[in-house]
Amino acid sequence: MNEFKATASEHLKRDLEDRGKWVCQCDACVHIRSLMGVEKMLDARPLVRALEQTGAELEGLAPGPDRDRVLRRYLDLHDKLAAVIAE
Repeated sequence: MNEFKATASEHLKRDLEDRGKWVCQCDACVHIRSLMGVEKMLDARPLVRALEQTGAELEGLAPGPDRDRVLRRYLDLHDKLAAVIAE
């Protein structure tokens, strides 16, 4: 695994310098990109679940301080999800 990571890291640097985008299709790069996608998905799932629950909670609240608090939490979760996806 460390060999895959080292190879992919070298190829990533090379591709970014040459093309501005990681496009290498060697086995190491394909596997590492796949693992990165799985890790990102695992980081995003709890946030998506929390967004759904908070959205449902938000729908049931009348305007007021409680709704404002839940709305702030909902918007914060969106920001966190965007940050995870942008990584």
